Amino acid sequence: MLSVTQSGALAIVGSLGIVAGTLFAALLVLEKQSKEALVRKIGQLEGALKDKERELAAVRAQVDSAQERTKENEMYRTRYADATRDILKLERALELKDGQLESFMVVAQRQIAFLESQIKELQRVG
Repeated sequence: MLSVTQSGALAIVGSLGIVAGTLFAALLVLEKQSKEALVRKIGQLEGALKDKERELAAVRAQVDSAQERTKENEMYRTRYADATRDILKLERALELKDGQLESFMVVAQRQIAFLESQIKELQRVG
């Protein structure tokens, strides 16, 4: 038979086996729970990532639209500056024409007055 020491050692080894088995089972349950929590967290993070990707795409579309409007505005700004220069040139030309017209009117009025005086002179003589 077994001696007391041997049976005590066997009892200790058996107890250690039970403790090790229980510990292993507890670790498996803990790992499974941790894995499930991590899988849930990964799913949540993937959903959040998809939301952020959609937001990023929307923001990129807004940026592209703003850049296009900026290009159009720059084109119109150039056209506006050119048109402003043309208007100033036309205003200056109009001022010159107005000045020339006034000079022409003064000369025409003098010629009319001279012709009227000649007609009166001819009417007196004749």
